[in-house]
Amino acid sequence: MARRRRATDRPPFSEMVTRGNLDDRLDTLLRMLDADHRLDVERWHSHAAAHEVVADALREYKKDSNEWRQTLTDLRGTFIPKAEYMAEHRGLDAKLHGEVEKLAAFVATMDSRLDVLTSDLKDVHTEQTARRSVWSDGRNILITVSLAFGIVASALLLIDRVSR
Repeated sequence: MARRRRATDRPPFSEMVTRGNLDDRLDTLLRMLDADHRLDVERWHSHAAAHEVVADALREYKKDSNEWRQTLTDLRGTFIPKAEYMAEHRGLDAKLHGEVEKLAAFVATMDSRLDVLTSDLKDVHTEQTARRSVWSDGRNILITVSLAFGIVASALLLIDRVSR
């Protein structure tokens, strides 16, 4: 049984090699090589362009990275060392503790003064209450004496009119 040729199968070499056929084949191969060469050149150009884009991005990244490093270096220059901070913190803590003790002593002094003033105020209030009581009693006596004097004067006038 004979094998069936497919459309994609190539004819045997003996059928391909003829002078006219050879020139056509050679032209076809040259065109294919040119097409391959053009594709390679295009690929090379696209790879070169991609490489340039990546190189630009890398340069930008490094520039930003260097700027960030410079910023960190600048910041690091403004920071104080931990030992210096701790010494300053201990000094401020001791100073604050001293001020708190002074404030507590001041509050205790003010409390004792307030107790004395409260006691004095109670004494003054008691004294004023006593004075008011004396004044009240004196006023009542004065009113009573005034009434008595008025009655006596009225009686004397009445007696004087009656005796005349």
